[in-house]
Amino acid sequence: MVGALAVIGVDRDELQRRTLRSLRFGQVSGQAAVAGMVAVVSLLAGDLLGSDQLAGMGSASFALGAASTAIPLVAFTRRPGRRIGRTRALLIGALGALGAAIAATGGQLRSFPLFWWG
Repeated sequence: MVGALAVIGVDRDELQRRTLRSLRFGQVSGQAAVAGMVAVVSLLAGDLLGSDQLAGMGSASFALGAASTAIPLVAFTRRPGRRIGRTRALLIGALGALGAAIAATGGQLRSFPLFWWG
């Protein structure tokens, strides 16, 4: 592998620095989004349910959804590879976000079950 990098004129140390920099940026921005989302989900669930006592159900739903999809996604990722597995995970997340957005802002709909599913 090192020989292949030398043939195409790539400095291994520079490549590693760039890779780590982009991984850090992706991880930090992703975790910041998750942290902000947890607060918003609690507020939105409280609004949809009309009760501050039940507002934690939104965050509990998020944790339950993440836990229930992690193992099947890992199993799927092992067969065809990480890129396809990550693509599938992003598509599932996008569908869930769309469902939650429709439930929260869908005019008169304001459905907690749809929000919970998303």
